[in-house]
Amino acid sequence: MHFPSFNALVTDGAAILAKGPIALILLEDEVEVGSTIRHHLDAGFKSVITFWRAGYRTARQAPLACAPRGF
Repeated sequence: MHFPSFNALVTDGAAILAKGPIALILLEDEVEVGSTIRHHLDAGFKSVITFWRAGYRTARQAPLACAPRGF
């Protein structure tokens, strides 16, 4: 899922935030994004929330070889 702001995540993503554990990842660049997310999912996090700086590709556009289980 993509949320345009933190406030939208808190209000519209309440169901995601209610299930844990949740990993919060601050992305500084586009290097190793997929493997970082996969590592956290494999470590047992139910959800991984990434924060991207304006100007980076969105998660929908980034080539990721991972997805939450059950989707």
